[in-house]
Amino acid sequence: MAAHFSAALTKFTPPVNWGRTMARPRLLAMASAFEDKRLVLVTAAAGSGKTTFMSQWYAALGEQGRLVAWLSLDERDRNPGRLLSLLAESLRLAADEAQLSGERFALNGFELQSDDFIDSFVNAVSLLGQRTAVFVDDYYLAATPENDLVLREILRLAPPNLLIVLSSRAYPDLGLARLRAYSAMAEVDFDQLRFDGDEATAFMRDVHGIDIGRSGGELFCTRTEGWIAGLQLASLSLKGREGHVELLENFAGSRREVADYLSSFVLDEQSADVRDFLFRTALLDRFDCDLAGAVTGIADAQGMIELVEAANLFIVPLDDQQRWYRYHHLFQDFLRGRAPREGIDLPAVYAAAVRHCEECGLGEDAVAYALASRDEAKAADLIAESAMALIYKGDIPRLASWLESVSESVMQSHPRLPTIRCWALFHAGQWEAGEAALGEIAQRRGDGGDTAEIELLDVAMRVAADELEDILVRGGELVDRLEDSAPFLAGTLANFVTMSRIGIGDYETAWSFCDKAGTLLLRADCPYGYIFSRCTRAICLIAEGKADVADAELAKAEQLANRTAGNISFAAALCRGWRGACAYERGDLLTARQQLEFAVPLIRRCGNIEIQRRLAVYLSRTCAALGDRAAAHDVLDELAASRHGDSAGKTRTTVAAERIRLLLGEEDVRQLRLVWAELDRFAAREGALPDRLLFDVEISRLRMMIAEGRWGEAAGATPRLAAWLERRQNSARPRAELLLVEAQIQLGRQDAAANRLARQARVTGERFPMVFREAPDPVQALLNGDWDGEGTGPETSDALQLAATEHGLSAREGEILSLVIEGHKNKWIARRLGLSEHTVKWHVRNVLEKLGAPNRASAGAMVRHLELASSRAAAGRR
Repeated sequence: MAAHFSAALTKFTPPVNWGRTMARPRLLAMASAFEDKRLVLVTAAAGSGKTTFMSQWYAALGEQGRLVAWLSLDERDRNPGRLLSLLAESLRLAADEAQLSGERFALNGFELQSDDFIDSFVNAVSLLGQRTAVFVDDYYLAATPENDLVLREILRLAPPNLLIVLSSRAYPDLGLARLRAYSAMAEVDFDQLRFDGDEATAFMRDVHGIDIGRSGGELFCTRTEGWIAGLQLASLSLKGREGHVELLENFAGSRREVADYLSSFVLDEQSADVRDFLFRTALLDRFDCDLAGAVTGIADAQGMIELVEAANLFIVPLDDQQRWYRYHHLFQDFLRGRAPREGIDLPAVYAAAVRHCEECGLGEDAVAYALASRDEAKAADLIAESAMALIYKGDIPRLASWLESVSESVMQSHPRLPTIRCWALFHAGQWEAGEAALGEIAQRRGDGGDTAEIELLDVAMRVAADELEDILVRGGELVDRLEDSAPFLAGTLANFVTMSRIGIGDYETAWSFCDKAGTLLLRADCPYGYIFSRCTRAICLIAEGKADVADAELAKAEQLANRTAGNISFAAALCRGWRGACAYERGDLLTARQQLEFAVPLIRRCGNIEIQRRLAVYLSRTCAALGDRAAAHDVLDELAASRHGDSAGKTRTTVAAERIRLLLGEEDVRQLRLVWAELDRFAAREGALPDRLLFDVEISRLRMMIAEGRWGEAAGATPRLAAWLERRQNSARPRAELLLVEAQIQLGRQDAAANRLARQARVTGERFPMVFREAPDPVQALLNGDWDGEGTGPETSDALQLAATEHGLSAREGEILSLVIEGHKNKWIARRLGLSEHTVKWHVRNVLEKLGAPNRASAGAMVRHLELASSRAAAGRR
């Protein structure tokens, strides 16, 4: 007797989405390339958006007039006869809906032998005569060896017009190797399904009405790794709440809504052995089969890893050989939080991990597990053994986090850790704190650091912090003394002598120390130090206008950084950042922004404020040059927030100088004056500033003089600045030279301005194209040969002079008020006075504010009233 067959009609249509979903055009564009395949396999963990993607593709093909069938499977379908019947029924319904003859699909898998059924099914599809797609959802619920065999045979015999799109959490046994070899299948996995930052932003905005901004979308993707269910669950927490950024930063797998989902849809479906394996290995940051076996006691740990991977249990391979693995961050958070409740002995797992990592020479991993087990004494010894290896490859953030995890009592009692802390502070640019730590070492003299190392750290801290000539000379002498016996120490110091020489504009000496540093650090086999020396060499090349040469050398250094430290390391960020600076100087602004936006956050995370400060200036200028002034201000805000210790003065001065540069192109008069007043007060309070900071202050001072029309002061400042520039050679000099040209134009010294401009164009024109693109309008006009020689304003009436005196207008503001009263537009005034239109707008707004006039007409009426009063007074005297 034939078995009875019946199925709910809802199995043959895509499931209803009870909430709104977001279109995925990126995925549909990718899917359009798969239609010539026999199989498209969509595999990913729970909540990855498999069904949503397939539903949208199903709908898109239907709208194009294709024949499409849908089949949702569950545990009741673990029978080959039922599976065959369901497949036939899905195509019968689709054919009937398309007004084709669906009777040929009236097949009962319980009545026919599998081979006969498959032959009939394949023939029926072939006779349809058009491309047909069958979407099979949730196959993992119905997967059995018998069902696998049925599908494998259908795929082997499939006619050219049949496409099967199959979703599963686990990889099915369908002879995939053969299909891959014949390019007969395509695969969509978590990497394709995951949301990127823009999609996460759009999902929150369009589906849930929550505006988290682009940066919020990127942060979301970092925390959830683009896992769609994670985004959906996070939206529940965000609705109606303030502080989105803080919540996103702290979003973890231990949150109740995430934990409930992972428990119900993932963990509860696993066997006891798998659950125990997950809990124990989740305590590890990464694991291979040997480490997994050490902490779980499982003999065939490799087999268990393969089982977990086949089941798509949020496991992520870390290399192409699939030796090392980790878990999805949210899943790992969830498992770690749940492990103690499941009876997992955490100290015992960590202790086993420490032993194994020590035996295998995995010192950095051993440190992490010793700290996790709170065995500080063991951790301190392991840190001492591994610290210099981290410094050699530039992983200062990890070293700093290790040291912060050790209590001060353990730190002070250890023979080596205080010196290592000094190395970490030195490389992070925290020289004031570093010198204080060295002072404590000098008092004890039992720290295990040799005399040469302590002396080098002491000199290096002062070289980097002070840039005083006598310290720089001493640093150079120490380099010469140590280069044979301690190439790493000598090369490291040479790098910082180079940076300090660059800071004071002594490029000739900087070149020699830069080359020496590279040679010594290569000999010491210190890739990070060598890469740093290539970056200082690039700074020297940029100062000479050789950005192309610098970029080519940095590209080679970046390859070395990627190979030795990884492409998201501090070393790689250094190379990318200075390559961005090269792109900016060449005028390739889009490339510059891309490189710098990658590098600056990484360098900020590494804590090196000196490098961050230099590259953040380039990023801010790049954003401004692209017209994104809001982003330019944001970069400066982030830089201002990162100042610390002895770097605070340098950072404050740099930020203020760049802010003034930005605000001069805007109309925010009040903010501009506030920034300048703060910078001026800081300079007066500090007294004798270092040469580099003095340059920023004096350049900003001259900019304000020109903007406010204080020509007498500008006339006095110009020669001083010109003499100072003669002593400097760096990429800031050409810009300062053009500022002097502008001042000379406005002072009516056209011949001197033309001569200085001609000299700069001849010396730097081709090498610094951005310098001339950024030049103010009067300089551009003189450069183009169409300057009319008028650097002074119109004649002013007695009434106008009286208004200027009573309301505190500057000479420039009086000139502009006169032209405004005559009815001239800003563009004409800018041309007449040799100013940019932005500057004229700024002055007009300032004049109206001082006069208390709401608009230009009111200002004219006020002056005419003064003229009338003046003429009446004169008539009365007669």
